[in-house]
Amino acid sequence: MPAAELTDRLLLEEQLVLADALQDGGDPRGHLLALHLAIERAPDDQTLVAAAKDHVAEHAEDLIGPLAPYHGDPGLTLEWHRGYVKGASLDTKDTPACLDALLQIPMVHTLTDLRLGRAAGCLPVLAAHRPHLRHLEYGIDALGRPVLDAPDLTGLWQALPTLQSFVGGAQRLGRLEVPALRSLDLRSPPADLVSLLDARWPTLVSLRLQGAIAGPYARGYDVRSLLDALDQVPSIRELAITFRVREPDPPTFSMFMCVGHLIGSRLRRLRRLELRGAVGWDAHAAIDRFPSEFAHLDEFLIVDRSAPANRQTPAESSADACRIHPSAGNARCSPT
Repeated sequence: MPAAELTDRLLLEEQLVLADALQDGGDPRGHLLALHLAIERAPDDQTLVAAAKDHVAEHAEDLIGPLAPYHGDPGLTLEWHRGYVKGASLDTKDTPACLDALLQIPMVHTLTDLRLGRAAGCLPVLAAHRPHLRHLEYGIDALGRPVLDAPDLTGLWQALPTLQSFVGGAQRLGRLEVPALRSLDLRSPPADLVSLLDARWPTLVSLRLQGAIAGPYARGYDVRSLLDALDQVPSIRELAITFRVREPDPPTFSMFMCVGHLIGSRLRRLRRLELRGAVGWDAHAAIDRFPSEFAHLDEFLIVDRSAPANRQTPAESSADACRIHPSAGNARCSPT
């Protein structure tokens, strides 16, 4: 038997013994643990799933303590793992109060994944409790869309030193010293890129920016500075940038500068590159002329949204996409 399988079996047996011991002591968590272990063996058994939900509802005071008054709220969803809360999704009428209750439940250190919808006022709560989160979605609805306009995240990163993945939008990011962060996905643009340029994220693997480099004052400078900064991150493997297109901005400069700046031995560690926005023929010409410069990529995706002169908004612009797989051979642009 492989060592990993043997370890899992021993852990499972220990959990079964623990479940029996807790039930013998009258702790309702014991029966919940037994139900969760049974669901792991039969995940499609809806009878077991329903029994676990009913058990939580019946013993909410014992199992989730101060969060019990919120149980049944449609804006609260809990993800359980072997008797304890592993993940939570909050989008209630008073999300900060609900969050405060959540972070006081028994064994809160098992909580690793958190999504906050209407998150205004939640940062002080997170700073006060400093949960051991690994994944945080801040101001994001259940469909992944930003619902909180331009929050100020100054102080968030210091409160969550174990954070590995963040999804959200931000007007201000504050000082980014995030030793464990592996993925940053900003769904709305920050006021500037200074925090990104000065970030300390030695384990960052993926950076996704939507609308972060655009506007009448961005003439390629931010692109060069950002890529230079990322070139110093040894773990970086994925970069995705969405450029906003707004009249009277030049329709091609941002993405052309981004593609052009990759040429010249920068970001050779990247394995996936995604560029969305106004591409224009200049960027395509750069790719066609220097295909070997992108041969280290496993995937290169460009979505061209070049607005014609008579169009006023990105939503009205035309769209053309090309996907390039340099590792498969000739790095030519072909429509998807």
